[in-house]
Amino acid sequence: MKYEAKVIPEGINTSRQNPLKELFLLITASLSILALIIVLLAFMSDFLIGFIPPETESRWFGKQSIELERFGLIPEDQESYQPVEQYLHALIERLKSDEYSNFEFTITLYKHEIPNAFIVPGGHIFISTALLKNVDSENGLAMVLAHEMAHQYKRHPLRSTSRGIIIVVALAVLLGSDADGWLYQIFSETATISLLAFSREQEREADEIALQSLIEYYGHALGSTEFFNKISNLENLDSRLPVFYQSHPGTAERIEFLQEFIDQATGETTPLPDFVRNIPAG
Repeated sequence: MKYEAKVIPEGINTSRQNPLKELFLLITASLSILALIIVLLAFMSDFLIGFIPPETESRWFGKQSIELERFGLIPEDQESYQPVEQYLHALIERLKSDEYSNFEFTITLYKHEIPNAFIVPGGHIFISTALLKNVDSENGLAMVLAHEMAHQYKRHPLRSTSRGIIIVVALAVLLGSDADGWLYQIFSETATISLLAFSREQEREADEIALQSLIEYYGHALGSTEFFNKISNLENLDSRLPVFYQSHPGTAERIEFLQEFIDQATGETTPLPDFVRNIPAG
């Protein structure tokens, strides 16, 4: 029998689908895989963090390891500011409930013209000098401190740090070292939005716990909105971005939540000591 070669049909190795559709399916599948990996690893890290004692975390993340100068922040070590830090630390101790008595905190005042407060793993709270100018009473200041303390109670700083590491590692494994590639930018942007959404949940939880601390110590919620009312007039461009792209809930939303408890409160706020109220802003 004589073999007779047949003509290969035209387009046999060519997909019948539109190339853009294939690209869309590839990106969608990749994003889904990335999201699944991040979610699974995040749940695992959250589970494991629950077994890490606060004392161990404090040893891992020493205060001396925080280099504020790298971020343009100047820690205050002047003798004239030491009484303010001591006052802030004493207020923190008074705000602690028996449930969280094993948590330890440090307080550092840093010079900056922007009113801000933040906490990092290990229970290290940082307060800008300008923040002290944007509260009218000790109650308002206590709300800010209790909010940062609540983050540590729920291990938010350590959880956020671990999730950030997970995202970076996941991107590196899936996409390699091509950090300038457009595909990397898509993945990174998606992961960032996910992380910011988690941060908003943390902020809401911290507000609720801080409010409880304030009511337990002072007997009412008066002063809890002082700082938020002040910064609502100072917010920058970031605050005008869509809400889903912000790391904090909208200031108006937070004030509305707290105002419900203020309307039911009776009593007076505690004035700030003169040496705290008169501190230079920066």
